[in-house]
Amino acid sequence: MVSDTRIPDNKESNLELTSIAELTPECNSVALLLKVVSLDQARQIRSKKTNRRHLVQNAVVGDSTAIINMTLWNDDVDSLQEGHTYLLTKGNVIEYDECMYIHRSRLGEFVESTKLVDIVNESVDMSRPFIGQKPRQRNPRTKSGRSFRGTPGREEKGYCSWKGF
Repeated sequence: MVSDTRIPDNKESNLELTSIAELTPECNSVALLLKVVSLDQARQIRSKKTNRRHLVQNAVVGDSTAIINMTLWNDDVDSLQEGHTYLLTKGNVIEYDECMYIHRSRLGEFVESTKLVDIVNESVDMSRPFIGQKPRQRNPRTKSGRSFRGTPGREEKGYCSWKGF
């Protein structure tokens, strides 16, 4: 939901703005100054729980530090325009399929900003998988074919391996 009025510069300076590169999956209720880089085609979906129809649109937004995918729902679909700069208050970061997305919370709002984001850094994409996390170290599979309890594994018993089918 976009407010029709532009907010004064002093209100923007009172908010503690977060840059997109600082976002983590645990962030909630953040304030962002962002520019809409691109908008996908809006589509209708049906909720499995309530059987209601919703309008959904994906957008790519960015600032001078990075870009991130944003999900727009219902009223927000028609309110944002490509190339414009907005102030998002109370935005939440969600993690879906190991990728980070940002969306407006129920109490949040989009306000067209008087400050402009001129340069968008598209080289850092915060929506790529594992961008905000350290890679996990995996334990190697034992070469002896034994389980972790020390008993013979499937291969030693004459069966195919667990990935053999």
